[in-house]
Amino acid sequence: THNFILLAQLRSNLSIERYLADLLEPIRNLSRSGDALTAADVAFEQRKSLVDARARSLAEVMRYDLDGDQVVTEAEVMQSQHQQTGDRYPPRLENIFNNNDLNGDGKITIAEIYAAAADNSRVYGATRLDAVLAMDPNKDGRLTVVELAALGRAAFARVDTDGNGMISATEIEASRPLRQQAMEADRRRQAESLGGRCTMKPPSAGE
Repeated sequence: THNFILLAQLRSNLSIERYLADLLEPIRNLSRSGDALTAADVAFEQRKSLVDARARSLAEVMRYDLDGDQVVTEAEVMQSQHQQTGDRYPPRLENIFNNNDLNGDGKITIAEIYAAAADNSRVYGATRLDAVLAMDPNKDGRLTVVELAALGRAAFARVDTDGNGMISATEIEASRPLRQQAMEADRRRQAESLGGRCTMKPPSAGE
């Protein structure tokens, strides 16, 4: 996982200076102390991401709430889309209900939107910053700029085999097996973080 985070940003014609600037951006943008990423920083950013996800989902779904009862039905989506596009079956209907109708009853409530947003936030976003923080070499709960820069230089050197401070097209191609191996390890970590939990909504009656 750590290797994937460090190697994922590598590309041809990339200098060590540019690489380190990009790698250190999470600390500079998210750290309240300015010099280290902490668990409190990660938790706060995750809460902000969840708020943003809720707001986007509410805006997407509740604009179809034609009768204002805070519940969106398939009929309301179909009516709205048909009037806007002339389609008899809205192309986005299936996605909207697959993503938000958690109990499969053909209706989407605000509570379901919030629950779906929280679930998606955990699955797709929250674990990345946790993984960045887990790179903390001395495990003191603070990943400092100095620590992350040292990890980044070591990862860069594994690909920059001629040591000239620049990743060439030949070097990035030669590092493909290394980067692929790191990517597969990251995928396994993400799968394990779900704990075998099924994220699909239950089928509705008759399905």
